[in-house]
Amino acid sequence: MIAADGVGNSWTAGHRVNRSSSQFVWRPVTASSYAELPIGIFHWKSGEPNNLGGAEHCLMMRRDYSYAWDDSGCENQFNCICEIDLP
Repeated sequence: MIAADGVGNSWTAGHRVNRSSSQFVWRPVTASSYAELPIGIFHWKSGEPNNLGGAEHCLMMRRDYSYAWDDSGCENQFNCICEIDLP
């Protein structure tokens, strides 16, 4: 659906646990907390995450990787994927 809509690179709510860790977690924003949840399913591009230059701590989906995951510098500006509760 994302590819069909022509969306470019996009941020997710995933991030590295800490700068030296290889573990990523989800940080969904809820009304009650900013709980970090382990990621149970992975869709990394081959060779990722690589923490290039020790500065890639946020999880993104890359259009040129067929929307596979990539770790990237958190200062980059991309579209965001948002989650909402439906009635």
